[in-house]
Amino acid sequence: MPGQAAREKEIQYRLLNVIDILEEEHLDCPPLPDEAAEQWTEAEIRAFFRSGGDARPGPVPPTVIQGLPGGTSYDHVGNDSWNHGPDAYHHGLKHNATVEAYQSCALQEGIPDRPHGLFPPNDPYLTSLAKTRGLSPFQKCQIGGSGEFEICKESWAAGEGGARKGIDFRYFFDVNTADSKERGGGGRLVGAVRFNEDASIGKGFWTTAHGGAMETVLDEATAEVCKISQAASAVTIEARFTMKKGVPLHTTLMVEATVTGVVSDGLRVNTEGAIKSVDGKTVYCTCKAQLVDFGGVRRITNTNHNMLDHKGSNSSLSSLG
Repeated sequence: MPGQAAREKEIQYRLLNVIDILEEEHLDCPPLPDEAAEQWTEAEIRAFFRSGGDARPGPVPPTVIQGLPGGTSYDHVGNDSWNHGPDAYHHGLKHNATVEAYQSCALQEGIPDRPHGLFPPNDPYLTSLAKTRGLSPFQKCQIGGSGEFEICKESWAAGEGGARKGIDFRYFFDVNTADSKERGGGGRLVGAVRFNEDASIGKGFWTTAHGGAMETVLDEATAEVCKISQAASAVTIEARFTMKKGVPLHTTLMVEATVTGVVSDGLRVNTEGAIKSVDGKTVYCTCKAQLVDFGGVRRITNTNHNMLDHKGSNSSLSSLG
């Protein structure tokens, strides 16, 4: 409608004038984001300048489309960017995913700070781990776009991303087991974990940690002890969990994981893990998991293909004369 369009144009013009005035009055304030003039309200723009640029509106909640239980919404990222990684990633998975490279990246970086971490200052058990000789803090790594290992700062279970979801798991590698690959197993990880209400059975209902949260921690622990000591590109193919006791929230707990054996010419790795009280007397959950060295399988497969191609090439040459 012509009248409505003219009104909206008048409001937009007035808002731009307000922004000009506020910019002159608040010269020390950082620049207003480009999208603010079209997406923010006048009250939000005024709050931005009054706060020196600190006050910003929160993210706009996604639109819920009715029709199915719980509603639906659009995935604005899509699948293409996730399903088709860069060539450097696949090259790195085949050639650079060594235990030595994993240890070099993980142990050099340590554990990045977590603004939403759940451990209180000077937590006794976490402090004792940090001070124990032979234990080195680390965080999981992944092959990045460079084809080399990089610290994974955000994931379902690790780092700041995990802490924001109510799982703050920090682990240490026993460097005395760094040569366990040559010994056919024995790598050891020890860590500390805390859960809050976001990882509980029901937030606001004074419950314990959700079983899935416990399993997540042990899945992470058994995978990481395998990757840093035995097979850097290993993936879990089987895991069995036993819940023994409800895990309390806001409580520091011990996590242990070890490589218990290597089979199938080094391609399958058996591990065990447990969540315990820090004194080791109470066992809350245990896990037995088997992983496959995915990178090792790919290397063997590529070698076999190359051998077949080589044989085929030779036979063709022979047939020619």
